[in-house]
Amino acid sequence: MKFICSLTISIALFCMTSMSALADPALVEVSDEDTTIYILGTVHALRPGVEWQSDEIDRAFQASEAIYFETDMWSPSAQGMMAQVLIRGLNPQGVTLSATMSKEAWRVVAAYASQHGLPEQGLERMQPWLASLVLGSASQSRSGVELSEGVDQQLLAQSIKQSRELRHFNSAEEQVRFLSDLPLEIQSAMLLDTVRQREVHTGLSDGLLNAWLSGDLDTLDAIVNRSMREFSPELFEVIIVGRNASWVEELTSLMEVPGVYFVAVGAAHLPGDYGLIELMRAQGFDVSAD
Repeated sequence: MKFICSLTISIALFCMTSMSALADPALVEVSDEDTTIYILGTVHALRPGVEWQSDEIDRAFQASEAIYFETDMWSPSAQGMMAQVLIRGLNPQGVTLSATMSKEAWRVVAAYASQHGLPEQGLERMQPWLASLVLGSASQSRSGVELSEGVDQQLLAQSIKQSRELRHFNSAEEQVRFLSDLPLEIQSAMLLDTVRQREVHTGLSDGLLNAWLSGDLDTLDAIVNRSMREFSPELFEVIIVGRNASWVEELTSLMEVPGVYFVAVGAAHLPGDYGLIELMRAQGFDVSAD
């Protein structure tokens, strides 16, 4: 499940290496006369010691009666999904990962795997989506980034400790199927993007981290989302645009239920014309993004 929960950072975000002096990640407030939804743009993995939780975020979290995450990470069924990941993520006998890619693409992927101590033989058994998550996880581990330090995991731990009501947009099984059912060409684009993003963001991670910590969504959008759009528009449509549209439907329905709610989703889902901020405004709600 750690591979599944690291989806967004594996394909769209960055390795965290430092922290700014004053943390103020983007916290969006969506409201009408009797309902408020706080949406926090998160990072799914961090280095230990990064201080990100502002007083504003803590107040919104404590005031909320239910906490939403992208994916179910805590139920018994979620904890048992690794078997399904392997069943749906490994190629049938006789089918190899390299056979699904161009020679040049495979050369890049195999070289990257070798740099991170992953044997080519093991990678060959995987479908592209699983190989993407494995390579992303390996890269994070080598750089000192830990999923357990990610914002979502920290918020989940706080929620469980406080016996908060936990909700999610997708079940663990849905998340696995979402990836494994992707067309092969999009899976391959996802794999190449994982490798490419690590190369592109070398030397830029400090700036990306500070942009997130300061709530600079324009910078995140310009570097992260624009990069994915240019590299693979099809992948961007599936990973960002499609998921955002689905979440907005659920959030719009939630706005009909009086109360205060807290939503934690990857920061890449917030900005742009396709982002949750503009999509919720288009539904007629008051939206403030500090």
